[in-house]
Amino acid sequence: MLANYLKEIPRRTNSLVLHPHVKAFIGYNFIAYGLYKLTSGPTKNNFRKRFIIEPGSSMISAVTAHLFPTDFFNMLTTSAVIYTIGNRHIWKYGTNHFWKLAILGAVGGTLLAKTASNSEYSGALASASAFACYNAVRNPSWFWLGSFPTLIALMAYSVYYNDKAFGGGAFAGYIAFLFAL
Repeated sequence: MLANYLKEIPRRTNSLVLHPHVKAFIGYNFIAYGLYKLTSGPTKNNFRKRFIIEPGSSMISAVTAHLFPTDFFNMLTTSAVIYTIGNRHIWKYGTNHFWKLAILGAVGGTLLAKTASNSEYSGALASASAFACYNAVRNPSWFWLGSFPTLIALMAYSVYYNDKAFGGGAFAGYIAFLFAL
């Protein structure tokens, strides 16, 4: 009797329930990092050549760099932002908007990372920064400090660590807000 009742309850669509797309995003993030870490020798060098945007990298790396995180901090930060902000975002605006913003952040991060002369970039941190910036402006109540200090912290990180891809993703998130995407 209780089992039948529980089956009829509609699934709650709030930020406490982890969306399947967010689960897949985070799971893929961990699997891709583990694959990169467990490879050795020439395979790891091929991964670095094809999956990292750095000075002298190929044009294919501009597309594939967002697929393989090669830094542990990058992987954890991306997963944490997607787990919190990305999950709330997907429940509020839908999966289509989630992926549009992720792709826009990746494009913005790629454009600025290709212009950097001494940095390297891999992983989905640009997409995560797009989610953080977009929602800091659109939904300031989601953040403990509010909108302005969160944006200052995002830009301070980008400047201090010379992470142009992170700044490009945040800028793309802000542009998405301005154009009401």
